[in-house]
Amino acid sequence: MLTLCKIDGVSYDVLITAVAETFNVVEGANSGIALYRQREIRDLQGVKIGHSITFAPDNDPEAFDALTSYLFGSVRPYVNLEVVHNQTTIGYQAAYNTGSRRVRHIDDENEIVYWDELTVEFRPMENQVNPE
Repeated sequence: MLTLCKIDGVSYDVLITAVAETFNVVEGANSGIALYRQREIRDLQGVKIGHSITFAPDNDPEAFDALTSYLFGSVRPYVNLEVVHNQTTIGYQAAYNTGSRRVRHIDDENEIVYWDELTVEFRPMENQVNPE
C-alpha cells in the first residue's frame, strides 16, 4: 500500500489534505550572462525536489499534537521524509523552517483545542537528480 507521507519512518494518524511538489534546478558559480550577445551560460548542478504538505487532524487532537510537537517541539537539522512522487515515493533528508496552522475552535467544557490544517514546507538537503 502506498503511503502519502512518512516522517522519520512514522506515518502519523492524521489526514493529508494536500501535497505539492516544487522543483528547483540548482546552478553553480559559473552560471551567468556572456558579454557578447548576452547569451545565458548555465552551470547545472542538479535538481532538488521539495514538498509542501498540508496535514489535518482526523478527530484525534492528540495525534495532530504529536506531529506538531515532533516537528516543532525540538530543534533538528532535518527529518527523513518519504513522500508520494509520481506513481511511487521519494525519500530524502528534508530541512524545514516554517509551518502554519490556525485554531478551528476551543471546546471550553472539555478543555480541548481543535486545530485546522498545518502546512509545512520541506526542502531537500541535497540534489536528488545530478547531471550525467
